[in-house]
Amino acid sequence: MKPQYVKKSKLELKSRRRSRRLFLSFAILAVIVAVVAVVAIPLLPRSPVIIVLEGNEMEVPFGITVGEVAAEHLDPSIMYGDLLAVDDSLLEAHAGDSPTFMVQTADADQSYAMDADTSIRSALTITVVRGDDIVEDIAEEEVDIIEPTLVARSGSGPLGHADAGQPGVSIRQYGEISGIEVDLFVRDEMRPMGVHFSPYKGNDPKLIALTYDDGPDPTHTPALLEVLEEVGIKATFFVTGAQVARHPEIAREIVDAGHQIANHSHSHDDYRSLNDGALRDDINRAQDLIEDASGVRPKWIRPPYGAVNNDVFERFAAEELNVALWNIDPRDWLRPGADYIAEHVIEHARSGAVVVLHDGGGDRSQTVEATRAIVETLTEDGFEFVTVERMHRRILD
Repeated sequence: MKPQYVKKSKLELKSRRRSRRLFLSFAILAVIVAVVAVVAIPLLPRSPVIIVLEGNEMEVPFGITVGEVAAEHLDPSIMYGDLLAVDDSLLEAHAGDSPTFMVQTADADQSYAMDADTSIRSALTITVVRGDDIVEDIAEEEVDIIEPTLVARSGSGPLGHADAGQPGVSIRQYGEISGIEVDLFVRDEMRPMGVHFSPYKGNDPKLIALTYDDGPDPTHTPALLEVLEEVGIKATFFVTGAQVARHPEIAREIVDAGHQIANHSHSHDDYRSLNDGALRDDINRAQDLIEDASGVRPKWIRPPYGAVNNDVFERFAAEELNVALWNIDPRDWLRPGADYIAEHVIEHARSGAVVVLHDGGGDRSQTVEATRAIVETLTEDGFEFVTVERMHRRILD
């Protein structure tokens, strides 16, 4: 009996294995059939689709794009805008914007846009919105460039505003493709090069500027700075590059004390005797030394001796350096006495005055002493002491 039981179990095991193999075979076959169906069914021929395009009913292949149907059945002028010249004449037909395809919904009361590359797979009613015309771009070019003329000096007063001038420029606008002119206009008016002097004409407040030339001096400039601090005013120091090179720390003290520092040349030569290259080099050598020592690049210059001509003014304008001359000069460099210096300035003081004094170039102790008397007396008379820059701002206001 036992051998018969074992034989029966072996037969059952073989049967089960055959069943599993058959199941796996059918499963694999089902997957293959499904994959083939997914791949092949879309490739099978489909029935044509009936659509209405711009009111015309037509039969089109299933899956064809909207753009392909429109290109086959519609004139391009119905669909594409044109490229126009700036005068609205035709440059190129059908080179404008592309059309928009609108599809009506089933109830025909709404519509939506469809891309040209959208496939048609069902019945549709399609209308075309023609693309817009486009106009060529406008190009422009500069024409009639007028270089600035030279007006070396104009106006009156001790303070001059430098202007490097501006070329006059006209602009021609035209169609980029057609070349047709659209407009011709002046973009920039020509502005002359030169230095324009204007006086301060106000009397409320009464402004006056004390200026000091030829420093910095190791003895008199510090003494003067001490007096100016005690009387509580700010002044303008026109320093030479040569003196700044010798005493850079004093140049820094001038700025740190809140005073204005300005250019009085490098070598103190008569600028009228220099050619333009030498003049330019002298100015900028002083500019560089002053900036290196004080941290400030001057915006103002006073020519040595006040000696100027058209060539000098032209160079100042080119360097965009404002020019400070003066209208009160007690000739303190002659050392006429502190009382005389003070009395001269006080007697001639008026609103808008620029006083020229000296803190370098010799013994300037009289100037230091006179400064205190000048400030105390004129302050009582209602004067306000300002830097050259501040007075100039008031002029421009």
